[in-house]
Amino acid sequence: DLATIQCWVFKFTPLVEQQLEREKKLVGKRWRPNETYIKVKGEWRYLYRVVDIEDITVDFLLTK
Repeated sequence: DLATIQCWVFKFTPLVEQQLEREKKLVGKRWRPNETYIKVKGEWRYLYRVVDIEDITVDFLLTK
């Protein structure tokens, strides 16, 4: 039933968010962009990443 699923979402979403917050890695204050092309399933894609000093990915964008 959709109402039951909605109740589960309201009940368990905060718990999932808390767990993810605990496991989230801290990001350094200095970042650098990293741009390249990679092959995905035989097709070239543009990959743009922002990484911090320890090469932890801050954000990324993969386009066609």
